Amino acid sequence: MTPQAEIKPVVSGPTFANRWGYGMLWWVWDAPNVRGTATGPYQGAYSAMGAYGQYITVLPFLDLVVAHQVAFDDEAERRGQPVTRVVQPWEYDAILSMIIAAVTTDGEAQER
Repeated sequence: MTPQAEIKPVVSGPTFANRWGYGMLWWVWDAPNVRGTATGPYQGAYSAMGAYGQYITVLPFLDLVVAHQVAFDDEAERRGQPVTRVVQPWEYDAILSMIIAAVTTDGEAQER
C-alpha cells in the first residue's frame, strides 16, 4: 500500500486529507496519527472512488457497505461543457461521516 503521505498530488479538502492510502486498486484507510482514528468505524475500511463523486465504501467494523451514485450530466461532457452535479471528496467524506454517526453511538456500533 502507498501511504497517504507519499501520494502526489495529495487529495485534499476540509476533512478528506490524510485519511486514505492507495493499494490494489482500492483507497485504503490510512489511519493518521490522530487520537481515536486507528480504531473505530474506519478500522479496516476501504473505498473505490469513481468519476464525478461515485463511491463504494466498505466499513467492516460496522458491517456496512455504502454505495454513492451521482446522476451527472453526461450530455454536458459529450459537448465539452463542465459536468454538473459533481460530489467532491470532502463532500463525500461529510456524507460518510453522517452515515457513520447515524449507525453508531459514542463511536461504538449499535447493537444489531
